[in-house]
Amino acid sequence: MKANVNRSPLRAAIVQIMAILVFCPAHSVSQTTEIRGDVKDATGAPIPKASIYIRGWTKDPTTGVPSLTAPKSIEADSEGTFEILLPEGKYNLLAQSYAFRPETLAFRVISGRANNIHIVMKLESSGSLSVEESRQYLRSELLNLAGASAHSCGQVQSHKPAPPDLRSEETCIQRSIKAGFSFWVYYERPGVDSVVLRGFAGNARGQVFQVDFDSYGFASEGLGGRPNNKALTATAECSLPIRIQKSGTGDLECKHR
Repeated sequence: MKANVNRSPLRAAIVQIMAILVFCPAHSVSQTTEIRGDVKDATGAPIPKASIYIRGWTKDPTTGVPSLTAPKSIEADSEGTFEILLPEGKYNLLAQSYAFRPETLAFRVISGRANNIHIVMKLESSGSLSVEESRQYLRSELLNLAGASAHSCGQVQSHKPAPPDLRSEETCIQRSIKAGFSFWVYYERPGVDSVVLRGFAGNARGQVFQVDFDSYGFASEGLGGRPNNKALTATAECSLPIRIQKSGTGDLECKHR
């Protein structure tokens, strides 16, 4: 009888733990959904070993606050198919493969629904994006960071290698940050062997991001824009307090986290 009395507190604790595990709301645990995709050329033939680069926004399951996901990089198999687990949210995808034009796609992951992605790539010997496609992708990336309701602080195009006069755009950025408005802005200029684009995006939560992009892809070697098949944009969150100012090259920049 004494032994049963000693066990009862332990049993009670076990019952409580089991109740928490059984009845704990599902939204308190981060849920992931399986994404299945395929990469094919214009004829429908699979493109094996294509590089897939994904990033986007998800909401914290507890607080509901949106956050920028870490970039995810995967490779399609020999049949051109791929699978990945992602939390619910909005994403941008980039597919790249040798001798094919990079292909971009915006998609949304919804829990409980089939999430299938079909990517069609076009042959191109250079494997690079056109300038207009570069602009479109950068604008999509900036709006993804700032939000669809963000206002534009300007879209500046320069035909000279030196950075353009961006005083009015910088003023708009500073005023937007101070007022807590979401915004986006970008400018472009000729680089060493491509067109270089740089943009800034700020959201209503006070986060500001700098995005570097060029018509060949990831500007990992500086603003010259050397080809790199691993990624398309370099995005960095600016540190607080935000001070967007001109660097030694004359380009607007912010201190990164």
